[in-house]
Amino acid sequence: MRMIYGFTSSVALATVVIAGAALASTNASAGTITVLNPSFETLAAGYPNFGPGSCARGCTYSLGLGIPDWNASPTSSSYGQFQPGNPANTAYYNNPLPDGPTVAFISGGALYQTVVNSMVAGVTYTLGVDVGYRKDLADDGSVGLGIGNNFLSGSFLSISNGQQFSGNWVFDTVSYTATAADQGQMLSVVLDNTGGQGNFDNVSVSASPLPSTWTMLIAGFVGLLGFVAFGGEKRKVTANAAALT
Repeated sequence: MRMIYGFTSSVALATVVIAGAALASTNASAGTITVLNPSFETLAAGYPNFGPGSCARGCTYSLGLGIPDWNASPTSSSYGQFQPGNPANTAYYNNPLPDGPTVAFISGGALYQTVVNSMVAGVTYTLGVDVGYRKDLADDGSVGLGIGNNFLSGSFLSISNGQQFSGNWVFDTVSYTATAADQGQMLSVVLDNTGGQGNFDNVSVSASPLPSTWTMLIAGFVGLLGFVAFGGEKRKVTANAAALT
């Protein structure tokens, strides 16, 4: 009996240790979700098809070439990649671009990319995007997370937080905690524009398990270990009592 108890206790302890290691691994890997071409630095074939003569002081852009790893809806939207040029060029923005020389733009539509093929209930997904507000035209861009196949459905969450014509870049974030109904659904990044032009850069997505979920898991394993230990102590007391009689 003592051998069985020792083996069972060892198994329970090992289970708790493994669970703790899994938890640490999950928390470490839960941070970043891959976004392809997140800062739009991978240029479309043929970029640029509009050179310095079409915009101010050395800027270049593409139109009708698409953006690698990103989709557009509707496909007829005017969208592409944009390089404002020399950082000293303040015709469009007051400050340097958030990440690299290239940004994305779209007029009257949305750019999107599916980043999670199967959402997990209880996990919080957070999107971060820099949105640019050009000095020379209205820049009605918003960023959001789309849940399911219809990424602009009622499950679409968005935010826009910048001043028109300010020339500033504003970092916007959107967070969403998946429900049981979202289990297995796709999650998409959506860069939306309802008028003027939306400018975007530096897209990131992260995910984190809810602390309560992991707390309950650990508590369950600790409870299992306590139950096994209590069983062993009970057997010891019974054995001692039998020896005295």
